[in-house]
Amino acid sequence: MSSQFTPPTSYGLQRQFEVYLGGLGGQRPQLPVSSEALEQAANAAMSPEASGYLNGMTDSMRANLAAFRRWRIVPRLLRDVSERDLSIELFKKRYPVPLLLAPIGVHSIVHPDAEPGVARAAASLGVPMIFSTA
Repeated sequence: MSSQFTPPTSYGLQRQFEVYLGGLGGQRPQLPVSSEALEQAANAAMSPEASGYLNGMTDSMRANLAAFRRWRIVPRLLRDVSERDLSIELFKKRYPVPLLLAPIGVHSIVHPDAEPGVARAAASLGVPMIFSTA
């Protein structure tokens, strides 16, 4: 009888295994990163005009971040996670993840493909996109 270990095959289990083994070696995972680090990386990648426009919405962004920080992830131990389902039902339609792309008004200042580019990306992932009236 062989006791050879077989690594997990699903991405989620593989990633969990990598994080666990890295932790045994004293390595901390790079992800998730803080929202501040993501904001800094986004600002570095954008033009000063785009960054200024988006950063001008700081009051609503801070309120959204404060609301988001009130949520907590509760671990559920000893559950079968070999198959995960992040899908949600919203307005009698099923979506693959609990995300919607919210409007920012003027996508063209962030990327040359503007709203059509974001719409194509959202459609390719099956994620709803909310259009702005601007």
